[in-house]
Formats: sequence, C-alpha cells, structure tokens
Amino acid sequence: MPGTESLIPHILVIRFSSLGDVILAEPVFRALKRRFPDSSITFLTRSAYADLHRSNAEVDDIWGFDPDTRSLSSLIRMVREAGFDTIIDLHGSLRSRLITLVGESVTRRYRQQRLRRILLVLRPPLKRSRPLTPVIDRYLETADCTEPSEAEGTPAVHLTEEQINRGLKVRRDLMAGREGRLIVLLPGARHAPKEWPRFHFGELAALLKLGGNTPIVVAPPDQPEIGPELTDGEDHPPLLGPMPDIMQLAALLAVADGVVTNDSGPMHLAAALGVPTVGLFGPTSPELGFSPRGESTSHIHLGLPCSPCSKHGQRVCWRRERHCLLDISPRQVIDELERCISGSEGPAI
Repeated sequence: MPGTESLIPHILVIRFSSLGDVILAEPVFRALKRRFPDSSITFLTRSAYADLHRSNAEVDDIWGFDPDTRSLSSLIRMVREAGFDTIIDLHGSLRSRLITLVGESVTRRYRQQRLRRILLVLRPPLKRSRPLTPVIDRYLETADCTEPSEAEGTPAVHLTEEQINRGLKVRRDLMAGREGRLIVLLPGARHAPKEWPRFHFGELAALLKLGGNTPIVVAPPDQPEIGPELTDGEDHPPLLGPMPDIMQLAALLAVADGVVTNDSGPMHLAAALGVPTVGLFGPTSPELGFSPRGESTSHIHLGLPCSPCSKHGQRVCWRRERHCLLDISPRQVIDELERCISGSEGPAI
C-alpha cells in the first residue's frame, strides 16, 4: 500500500472463512479507517459470516459469497467492475488469489508462515518451538497498519438493538427461577481431537452449579447430538441449540457472565463480544497465533512437548491418551474463569 500521504478511497478486504479468522480480521477495518479516514471499505467473505460485521461502522459494504449459488467467474467480474484501488487478501487461497489478479488494484497478501508452522507441529524430537506471530498482527501487517493501539488490536463484533434485546430475552428465560451467573459451555469443535472430554465438561457444570451459578450447554450446528453426558440426569444443566444462525449465538454469548469453550470459532466470537472467556487448547496451541484476545479472556494450554500437533486440531493423537486436554482439570478451569470474571464489569450488554 502506498504511504500515508496518498489517499486510498476504495479498499477491498478478503477473508472468506472460517468463523474465527473472519472475526480476527476486524481490527484491520479500524486500522484502515484510522489511517485513511475518507476511504470506502468493502469486506468480502462467505455468506454465512457476512452478518458478523454488518453493524460495524468502519465497514461501508459487505459482500457475501456462497460458492454453491455464485460462480467464481461472476465474483471476479464484480471485483473488476468495482474498480478497487487496493485489495487486501487476508486469506491467501487459490480463490482469493484469482480474484486479486483482475484490474489494476494494488494487492497486499497475507503471509502464511508455513515453514515455521510445519516446524511447530512436527513430532518430537524434530519439533522446533518458534511461536508464530499472532494472526491479528499478521493481518495488520498485511494491511500495512503495523502500529495499532492495544484497543485497536482487539477484535470486536457489534450487535444491533434487536439482537441485543433478543439476547436479553433469552437470558431472562434461562434465569427464570435460577440464581447466580449465567455461564455458557461450548463443548463442540470442528475437529473432535480438539474437544475437552465431555465428562470434564459435566464435572465443570456440576462445580458451577455447586457454586451457585447457572451453566447452560450450547450444541454446535454440526453436532446437534452433543451433550448426553452433560444433560442427562435429574439435576442436569439446560441444553440449547443448535443456534439457527451465528448472530443468534452471538446474542446469547453477549449476555452471558462467562464462557468456557474449546479452541474454536465461538471462542473468538465470545472474546470479541467482551465476555469473560476461557479457551481450552490441546492439539492446537496459542503458539500458532490463534489465542483469544481481550481484557477478560484467557486460555489454558499445558504446553506438553507434543503440542501443538496440527494447525487446526484435525490430526488423531498418536499417544494412548490425549493428555494435552485430559490433564486440564475442571477445577483449573473454574479458577481461570473466576479470574477472568473478577476482572470484568459484568455481562457485555
């Protein structure tokens, strides 16, 4: 991108997926508007994630792309006809690369740090511990905005008044006849090896209730059957979900007093909403650059020599037991959650 003395009026930012990555792209919008206050920013993402930044005042237009209903050639034609001055490719996929070839736009592309990532996920003794630069910082570097303020480098998701009221209604319904804080448990993950054992989540729910809190379990959209170990029994926590869409989940998380989640997209969503959040890392690791960021967020990672073993947690563990998650105790999670909540001013809404 040219220097600050040049005005860049028309900017396209691309990040198609996944949920967490789309959320982590948000600081780029604020940094660009700070540097080029008169610019127009268009964000191109998957249709499923388009609403995440729909209420963001820094984004002038959102383009939702669904490969099942729109061809890549038509999308390329749209980009060419729009005549963007600058394209910031935060994805670096074949699709996004093809899009950036059109027209005369200045293109800045996200660097994957593939070699350092490979060295991080090798099995011992070949593994080399050299943490990757946090993804948010790499996104900002791609946009040539490398000196953000602390607040600017923390992602945010903005809700409409209607979404806020919907969340408050859900909270009132859930807390009717119940006491204490509302704690949302998210036991799902895109890949099963990333899931903290269900019996640990069950024990955590019991400890939370013993402490006078109200835990609820939210099943992910692709795992509607999740939770029997958590919700069976006479005194089980309520089971919600799957949420009809990502913004309904956001409305619920925004009114919670705390969230406990595996390393997943909803972890970043809760953190971006300003909710006290504890993320649980096992086969993945904060060293890969995906730890939640925010004043009231934290993570637990045991730092075993074999972890991380894959970028996204899809690799089946080569050990007899997944000690990276099995050895995280519910009491440890409770203590970390209490620390996060004590540093918060209450629900985000």
